[in-house]
Amino acid sequence: MRIGSVSALVLAAFALAACEGTPTTGSSASNATLNLCGLGCPFGNPDSGTNVVNDPTDGDDSSTDGGNTTNLSATTADVTIALESSRLVKPTSGTTSLSLLQAGTSPATTTAQILSGTKPTKLTISIDTNSGTNAAWPTPAQMTQFDYGSYLADPTGGDNGGAGQGPGGGYREYYVHSTEAGKERDESLQVWAWGDSYAAQYRNRAGGGEASNQAWSFGGNKTPLASMPVSGSATYNGRFVGTAKTENYLQPESASINPNALWRVQGASTLTADFGAAHSVVGTLTPETWSSIQGDLTPVYTKIVGTTPTPPYTALQAPDYSFYNTTIALAGTITGNTYTGTADLVGSFISGDQTMYGGFFGGAGAETAGVFHVTGMDPDPLGGSAGINDDRAAYISIQGAFHGCDPGPC
Repeated sequence: MRIGSVSALVLAAFALAACEGTPTTGSSASNATLNLCGLGCPFGNPDSGTNVVNDPTDGDDSSTDGGNTTNLSATTADVTIALESSRLVKPTSGTTSLSLLQAGTSPATTTAQILSGTKPTKLTISIDTNSGTNAAWPTPAQMTQFDYGSYLADPTGGDNGGAGQGPGGGYREYYVHSTEAGKERDESLQVWAWGDSYAAQYRNRAGGGEASNQAWSFGGNKTPLASMPVSGSATYNGRFVGTAKTENYLQPESASINPNALWRVQGASTLTADFGAAHSVVGTLTPETWSSIQGDLTPVYTKIVGTTPTPPYTALQAPDYSFYNTTIALAGTITGNTYTGTADLVGSFISGDQTMYGGFFGGAGAETAGVFHVTGMDPDPLGGSAGINDDRAAYISIQGAFHGCDPGPC
């Protein structure tokens, strides 16, 4: 179990700067930021309980009832990473989990709307985990845009509504919430949009606490195969956003901040693509902020990586826990206009569930976007010539979406 020394308090999560472009086609999200309300918004949710569908199997339409029968095609849906209580859902061999964002009957219309700046006020996400637990997920429900969260100013300077805030911004939040008997719903959807690509996070928040179902997806106007570079390299600089869960870390008696929590994570992304013989992608995700709900701290405690604590906290009250400084290494192989590979926790961690998917978007691969998931064990003690017989370990899981522009930043 690892600890360290230093931390800071700031309100709200950090967001992502805008990246402009002209959209043409796609399945869901233009200019945006990464503002994360994945732990539950401190300002509350809209009650849109009438925007639900009926589960024909038993008439129950709650978020906990299951009944999902979604079956999507990889040719029209978005590659997705699905999780159940922070654990990766393993799709059937040779497949990925999939999802589809729809504002109406035409997925192409949805993409065009979101990438253009004319955002849908209602969205539905359908998820096909391609696994044996797909039926346990909720039936898809239409969600309503939450203006307060979509346009809320970001005190850390990230401009979470996109360029200029307001209706032209790229970031949107959607919710469905109902306490009606048989139709209890508590689900959220976040959509970030850039010039030609987008990312989304879905959460089933029913029951409170950790989301029982979570999904990260990406898509947009993929670079036509004929326009993909066939030689040289490109470096993409941008941002990433994620959620994390930490367990079994030691909290010193003097510490007010608990290291074992659900976190919102944001930071910088850098990826280099070799379009020549290597056909490879390598990159690094570097966290800059970690935010969590901490008991009587209202509404959110935020650690800015590399800073000392600000009043009222001292270094003893807000230790610099080791996982704050964790970076994530990405590595993948390019096939056409997409790539697949691994995410790896850098440092003393033993990594597992190392999954990463990405793609190229816009003219000549001007943008890249993707999703990742990785778990890690941080064993202690380490080293020594004698046999270890005092097993201790801390654990972390982290997942999210990344984006970058060439040359960037976006």
